[in-house]
Formats: sequence, C-alpha cells, structure tokens
Amino acid sequence: WPRELHEIRKAPKDGYLLMQFSSTLIENSTDISTALRFLSKLHHLSKNKDPKLTKKITEQFFEFKKVYNSSQHFIETRGKIIIYNILLLIGEYILEEHRELIGNDLFSDTTWEYIRTACSYIAEHSSEDISQSEVASITGLSPFYFSKIFKEYTKMTFPVYLANIRVQNAINLLTNEKLTITECAFMAGFQSTTTFNKLFRDTTGCTPREYRKLHSNAKI
Repeated sequence: WPRELHEIRKAPKDGYLLMQFSSTLIENSTDISTALRFLSKLHHLSKNKDPKLTKKITEQFFEFKKVYNSSQHFIETRGKIIIYNILLLIGEYILEEHRELIGNDLFSDTTWEYIRTACSYIAEHSSEDISQSEVASITGLSPFYFSKIFKEYTKMTFPVYLANIRVQNAINLLTNEKLTITECAFMAGFQSTTTFNKLFRDTTGCTPREYRKLHSNAKI
C-alpha cells in the first residue's frame, strides 16, 4: 500500500520480480483509488488459491519487464497501461471479495456508484470544510443511509476516511520543502496543527517533521 514500509523476508531460490511505481497512478484514477482502498490490509495471492488471477498478473509483470528493457517508442505510456491492467485485475478481485463479505443485497452496482461518487467528491474537496451530510446530498441519499453503506464499504466512518485522505495529501505536500509543515497541514484541509500532528503520527508512525527528514535523506 502506498507509503507503507515493505520487506521481503525470504526470496525464492529462482529470484523474484519486484515492481514499484508512483502512487499518483492510483490517485489519478478515482475508481481505482476507491476500490484499492480496500487493500489497506495485507493481501496474499498464490497460485494455489487464485491460479487464474496469479497467472494473469504474472504475465503482466513479465510483459512490463519486456517493455522496460526494450527500445520501443512510448515505453512510459506502455508501462503505465500494463500497471493499470494489473491494478484493474487486483481491483476487480478485491471488489468481488468485498461483495462476498458484505453480501449481494447491499453490494450492488447502484450502491457502488454511490460510493464511487462520494469518494470522488471527497478526493476533490478534501481540503475544504466538507461534512458527511454534504457528501450524502451529492449522492442523493439520506445522511443515515449514506453513513451505513459508506462504513460497510470502506470499513471506516466518514470522519476517519476524510482524515486519512487529508493525511495522504499532506504527505504529498511535505515533499515540497518550500512549504512549511503548518502550510502543508492547512492546505491538506486540517484546521488545527495539533489534530494534524496527532492524526499524521497515528497514520504513519512518525511526526510530519520526522517524515520530511526521512524523505530528504532518501533523496541523498
């Protein structure tokens, strides 16, 4: 998941293929970013459990490697298309898994469209002073029903979801060292630096200042 620490504890004897890419590829696609927020927990795909999906993703991985090492035109665009194909495969898998957990009665195409619309609006207006009632009205649902299905889908309340979005936006802003930490907090939508510092630490495990220092050291 973007900005979380990862490690390879035991590499197979025949090696491994590791793919890393900018999280902006996810953030720039509202429907994918909405679906992949369900990936905030660990997911392990194996040939035994998910043979068809694993095969398709593996094929895309090797296609990416082939494109990356080639001298074709539009390598960057070709690579992004492959990454989106992988994200699409994983996204559809996660949504189907989520459908089974939630139940077909609540998980419908119509309800998913409500959630997608809400998440899109939140992402676009997260730096503003928005409320759950406001977002509910955008979807055309009552605040009570919206709160119910939003929590069922995202596994978090609206305030927590909004705070997470703002923290992620602040993380992006912190990479710009021309901005002060306070400026990053307010530009991300926080109205209190105390709240910002607490939520940032709860989410990332470090303070905004520590994160900026780590990012600066990583560029050296």
